[in-house]
Amino acid sequence: MKIPTQIDERTARGKLGYLGVCGVSKSFGGVSALEDVSFDIKEGTVAALIGPNGAGKTTLFNCITGFLTPDRGSVTFAGQRLERRSPHRVAQAGMVRTFQTIRMFPGLTVYESLLTSHSRLGRTSRTNVRDRAQDVIYRLELEEVANRICTELPLLAQRKIEVARALMTEPLAILLDEPTAGATVGERSQLAELVGRLKSSGTTVLVIEHNVPFVMDVSDQIVVLNFGKLVANGTAEQIATNPIVQEIYLG
Repeated sequence: MKIPTQIDERTARGKLGYLGVCGVSKSFGGVSALEDVSFDIKEGTVAALIGPNGAGKTTLFNCITGFLTPDRGSVTFAGQRLERRSPHRVAQAGMVRTFQTIRMFPGLTVYESLLTSHSRLGRTSRTNVRDRAQDVIYRLELEEVANRICTELPLLAQRKIEVARALMTEPLAILLDEPTAGATVGERSQLAELVGRLKSSGTTVLVIEHNVPFVMDVSDQIVVLNFGKLVANGTAEQIATNPIVQEIYLG
């Protein structure tokens, strides 16, 4: 049976939410990495995906963003089915991601790096790309390093550059993979402010993160995985007092 690429508006923004994961399962060599995972995220909110190592977080991220195809289940976003699309087509639909391992273009300045990004909306004039790059640099407070080589900058600036490149595609949603990895307490605070600015601009955010205080600070919703299964889904207050989550993290 052919899988539809469009779903009705009520399903996209109602039953399944703006970003909907429904019954997603994935196995590798007979070993289950995800088992019947379902949740939905509202438009313009910040959601976090947490769980111990091996919980299936990265596998789920990859299924959502087209780097893996689920064995079963569906991924819906803004009225479209995405689970069988390539990463490029997922990005065209308005959902982009960053990676835990920072990937900078060697030899390019921050400004030049942003110019290499393309709008998801199709052909864009050079003037529009330059204007957007300057706007993104201003929004992320990168003016002082705009003409410096990306690879020579400290971790926090490089994390911001990754988000800036994602913003160049004019996304509806951004998925952040371990944004605080290697960051100091002060840098984590600045990254939390960055996530807040993304939300304020109307961008939906889904973040994988191990730093629980950071998650509690930035998230409207927290989804908890353990051994590939969904074990909790709720607000920060609900997750903080959930006995199953406490058992996972505190033993």
